[in-house]
Amino acid sequence: MMMSDEHLQNLLSQNDPRFAQEQPIPTTIDEEELEDDDAEEDVGGDGTHGTPDDEQDLEEEGGSTQTGKKSKSPIIENNFTKRKDKNTEKWYASCNHCGKEYSLGTSGGYGSLTRHLKSAHLVEYAKIDKGKGKQTQISRFANSQPFGNFSYDDQKHLTGMSHLIVEENLPYIFSESLALRDYAQGTLNPQFRNYSRKTIKKEVIRQYNFEKENLQTFFANFNGRVSICSDIWEDTYHHLYYLGLTAHYIDDDWNMHKRVLAFREFNDRHTADNIYILIERILIEYNLLDKVFAVGFDNASNNNAAIPRLRELCGASTLMGRFFHQHCACHILNLCVQDGLAALEHALEVVKGGIKLIWANTPLKLQWRQYLKERRVNYCAFPKDLSIRWNSTYNLIQVLIRYKDHFPAFLRQTCNYIINPADIDTCEKIVNVLVYFNNATQTFSHVYKPTANEFFVEAVNLAGAFLEF
Repeated sequence: MMMSDEHLQNLLSQNDPRFAQEQPIPTTIDEEELEDDDAEEDVGGDGTHGTPDDEQDLEEEGGSTQTGKKSKSPIIENNFTKRKDKNTEKWYASCNHCGKEYSLGTSGGYGSLTRHLKSAHLVEYAKIDKGKGKQTQISRFANSQPFGNFSYDDQKHLTGMSHLIVEENLPYIFSESLALRDYAQGTLNPQFRNYSRKTIKKEVIRQYNFEKENLQTFFANFNGRVSICSDIWEDTYHHLYYLGLTAHYIDDDWNMHKRVLAFREFNDRHTADNIYILIERILIEYNLLDKVFAVGFDNASNNNAAIPRLRELCGASTLMGRFFHQHCACHILNLCVQDGLAALEHALEVVKGGIKLIWANTPLKLQWRQYLKERRVNYCAFPKDLSIRWNSTYNLIQVLIRYKDHFPAFLRQTCNYIINPADIDTCEKIVNVLVYFNNATQTFSHVYKPTANEFFVEAVNLAGAFLEF
C-alpha cells in the first residue's frame, strides 16, 4: 500500500535521527492519490505492464501520458536506468540501488518505480523534489540541512559512544574494540573511528560535570521542596563504603522525579557527625539547604542521631519539623523479618545445611542437576542466603518448596543427609507468611510514585496475615 508523504517523513524521523535535522522536503497532497492508495499493487520485474495509477504518478513527477513530450523525472534520472528491449519494443527501468527491474508499460508511467523507492529505498525517495508547481506542505524539518548533505560529526560520535558505554555499563576499553570498528565501518559509516579509553573517560567526566552543573542551576531556581533519602553501601570485594544521596521532587506539572545527587566514598567512621558533615556538603553543592522537606533514613542509631543537626541545618519549619525524619519502611520490615527468622532459625537449620552441601560441592551440584534431568524436572539454582537481605531467605525457601518431593530423597541417597517432612512443612508455613512481607517490600520500593499513602494498607494486610496464622 502506498504511504502518504506525511507518513513517510514521520517514518524517516523515527528511523534515522539525522533526518530530523535537515531541510524541509517539499511534499504534496493529491486527493486522488490518497483515495487510490489502498487499491495500488506493487509491480515487479516480471514483464507486467504498469497500472492506470502509473499514469497519474507520471503526471505528478513531471511526465505526460498524452503527448510525446515528457520532462525528465527525478525518479528515473537519479535512481533508475532505462533500456529498450529491441525484440518487444518495451521499455524497462532497473534500480540503481538494488538492480531490480520494472516494466514501464505502454503508457510510460512511473508508479511502480515510486512504490519501489518508498518500500525499498526510503531515504533515496526522500531526496526527490516533487513539489514543483504544487502547493508545498509546511514541513517540521524546517531550518535544517538536506539529508544528502549529512556530514560525519566527530563530537557527536564521541558523545554518543560515551553515552552507550555509561548506559550499558561497559568498560572504557570497549571503545577500542576492533570488532566494533569493523561493524560500524562496514555497515554504518566508513568514517567511523575508534577512540582510546582515556578519551572516552575524559568525555564521560566532561558530560558528568556538565549535567551536574545543569542540575545545580535547576535546583538554584527551583521554588518547590525536595525530599532526600540516604543510605550507606558496602563494597565487600574492595572493603570500601559509599554514601548515596537521592533527591525526590514534584515539578510544576505534578510529575514526580528523582535524581541521584551523590555516590561518595565514605570510609570514615559511620558516626552521626561524619554522616551529617558529608550530607551538608552535598546539599550545599546543589543549593538545597533551604528546600529540604523530609529526610529518609534507615532505622539505625547513627542516622537517628544525625537528624536533629540536619533539622536545624535545613530550618525544617514545615509542621514544626514533625515529619522531617521519615524512617525507611523497607528497612523496618527487614528488621521485623530478621527478628522473626532468628526465632525460627532452629527450624530452618536442617534445610539450610542441606542446601549448603550443594553450594560447597561442585560434583554434588552436577549430580543434583542430573537427578532432576532424569526425572524431567526443570533445574533452578538455590539463591544465596544473605544475612543483610531477609528476602534472600524467602527466595531460598521458595526454590526449596519446588523440590520438596526430590531434594530430601536426593540428599538421603547421595549424602545420607536426612530432611524430615516436618522440616519441609515448617518451610511452607514460613513462606506463606513471608509472601505478605515480600509484597509489601515491593510496594514500598517504587521510586517513581509516592508510597507513603500505601503503608497503612500493607500494614493492615500484614496484621490480617498474622491473625490467620
